[in-house]
Amino acid sequence: MIYVMSPERSSFLSASARPDLFDPAERSIPSSRMDLVAATEDKRVTPQFFGTGHHLIITTLAALIGSQCFMIVMIVAAVGDVATLRIRNGLVLLLLASYAALAPLAGFSAYEIAASTTAALLVLAVAFGFFASGWIGGGDAKLLAVVALWVGSTELITFLSYTALVGACFTLAVLVFRRVSLPEDFGRLAFVARLHHRENGVPYAVAIAAGGLIAFPNTGWMTSFLL
Repeated sequence: MIYVMSPERSSFLSASARPDLFDPAERSIPSSRMDLVAATEDKRVTPQFFGTGHHLIITTLAALIGSQCFMIVMIVAAVGDVATLRIRNGLVLLLLASYAALAPLAGFSAYEIAASTTAALLVLAVAFGFFASGWIGGGDAKLLAVVALWVGSTELITFLSYTALVGACFTLAVLVFRRVSLPEDFGRLAFVARLHHRENGVPYAVAIAAGGLIAFPNTGWMTSFLL
């Protein structure tokens, strides 16, 4: 049996094979659906992209603020110790609170924070042994520990090595300075007189700050926004 296709049906099939022959109004529905799918995909992708960029901005800002805070406190602690032969507890607490608030935001993992905390506790235990022996002051011991927390376990050896080296050189310089007679004008300055007095201790915060500032550029605080 042979079927003969009518001219009307043949025209319809030819039009089906060529979508461009359809009336644009008849193709509006598929086009609208495609636009809807594209818009839905954009809505799914855009928040993910924005979230990633937002997280990167927060991480960079936290690292930048933390770095500035650390360096400023180091300078203030060193200058203050030379001027008053004291390290204020407020500076140590500021560094401790800043680390607790900024380290998670700056991209440090829980493992890195735990390792830094362990290193700081070990340094604190040894430093208080030195304090009990009369080798360093209590403020020096606390500052050593909190700086160890900031530089982390990866830069701990660098920090302690440079602190010991600068501390030895600075202590020798202070001992030589105390053997020299001061001019009368310099002797009138309170901080110079305290530093020159042989019974006073050596402002070791200078060495701690120097060691911390030397080791700090290699920590995650600096590399997170410099690279």
